[in-house]
Amino acid sequence: MSMDVDRGKGGFKADINVTPLVDVMLVLLIIMMLVAPMLRTGIPVTLPKASNSEAKPESQQQTISGIASDGRLYLDSSPLPPRP
Repeated sequence: MSMDVDRGKGGFKADINVTPLVDVMLVLLIIMMLVAPMLRTGIPVTLPKASNSEAKPESQQQTISGIASDGRLYLDSSPLPPRP
């Protein structure tokens, strides 16, 4: 705490000095900015190339399947009978 010299009574100030906190945070920010690009290195991976990468047009002949949260199956918005 610091002394309040503006008043003649000499009481304590209740203000928090945030300057050291800001200094520490700026140093940590600079360290993280320097270290972060070094963390991006990893194991080199060879990814496969897609042979059919062109966009497919939407048509009425597409089949849409879905599963509800309770496990029911749907095919083209029609419920399927449960399997034994």
